Amino acid sequence: MSNRSKHITLISFFLLAVAVRLFLATHFIGFKYDQMFFIHWMDQMDRYGITKAYELDQQMNYPPLFLLFLLLYKQILNVFGVIPDVGTLAIKFPMIILDSIALLFLFSGVRKRVDFKKIVPILVFIALNPAILFNGSVWGQIDIMHSGLIVGSLLLLDRKPTWSGVLYALALLTKFQAIMFLPVFGGYFLWSWIKVKKFESTWRYILGFLIPVSIILLYFGVTNGIHQMFKNGYLSSVGAYPQLSANALNPWYYLFGYAPDTPDTKIIVSFITIRVLGYMLFLITALITVWYLFRSDYLDSARLLRAGVFVSLSSFMLLTQMHERYIFPALISCLVLIIFDRSWIRFSLGLTLTTFFNMYVVVYPYINPNNGMWIVYINCIIFYLMFKEIINISQDKPTETVVEKRSHNKKGALNS
Repeated sequence: MSNRSKHITLISFFLLAVAVRLFLATHFIGFKYDQMFFIHWMDQMDRYGITKAYELDQQMNYPPLFLLFLLLYKQILNVFGVIPDVGTLAIKFPMIILDSIALLFLFSGVRKRVDFKKIVPILVFIALNPAILFNGSVWGQIDIMHSGLIVGSLLLLDRKPTWSGVLYALALLTKFQAIMFLPVFGGYFLWSWIKVKKFESTWRYILGFLIPVSIILLYFGVTNGIHQMFKNGYLSSVGAYPQLSANALNPWYYLFGYAPDTPDTKIIVSFITIRVLGYMLFLITALITVWYLFRSDYLDSARLLRAGVFVSLSSFMLLTQMHERYIFPALISCLVLIIFDRSWIRFSLGLTLTTFFNMYVVVYPYINPNNGMWIVYINCIIFYLMFKEIINISQDKPTETVVEKRSHNKKGALNS
């Protein structure tokens, strides 16, 4: 396929994807409570600034990057005299912008691939993915923001570690949930230090990570808001819902006989609570993730993304207090992964199905066991099969990156 044909194809997909998002945003109200919060936060920040807004509104429990994005959007609306309202395009348009930016980066990355024709159906599946469409254009949420930043960080980890550090820092400044990917980065750096004696990338990564973090800390330090920002944006999300499941259709949702609103401090064996058990199980999967990466003779985008999908899904399946949307980073990572490794298409299809319906039964109508258990079973099957795939490390084969083919020498270096 010629470059001109590729460009026409990608532009057509992009315009179609944006048109579908605009249609959904204007025809479905979505989850009005989240939208009400966002509108209120925009008003508060526009009136008092983000630091004072953190102090005045204890429910403003997002890290600062998304809030600053909302504030910028609010100021643009003010210029045009637009007042956002629940269920309207005005409140969902920031999510459409974020979706569109993510698609632009994805399409830009794949346009040079030699197998472009073969991945066209995958691009359509990503651009018009039902779960992504529902999350942003219907619900009105921003999970694509931190999920996309995490995936971008993983893709750049070897080739451009400074930018990888920047993106992961931005992900953590968007949603604290991004912390679940730490085992992937830890596994990569352990591999690079011990197996290939590669240290420079670590310092470059740290430098990149510190740049956005330092800017944010400097701003809130000058405005005397560091403590309140950490309290609202990070600490308030820990233990905010001390129950087995906050609408997440994972094993803690009735599978073991407990209702999801059961306190996760319930003791099951000796002094071990269900919450502690969840942490212990997740720790095991985190160590497996590190082991999967460390045992590799080489590391490429596919392996890093596989590890990311697995550890993210593990957190959703094993930890208590999970929300329905906390599976979203696993889905996004898996969708990008199938560009490299099409054997994981089955997982991306399954996660699309369960992610979409988990969000759907929360919004329309209220969730109950009758309309949720089948999703739990499918999630468990996906997690089991993915666990087997990760354990069977010997079956992995080299793949190529989004932009270029990559070869690996006998010592396992990523660069040829």
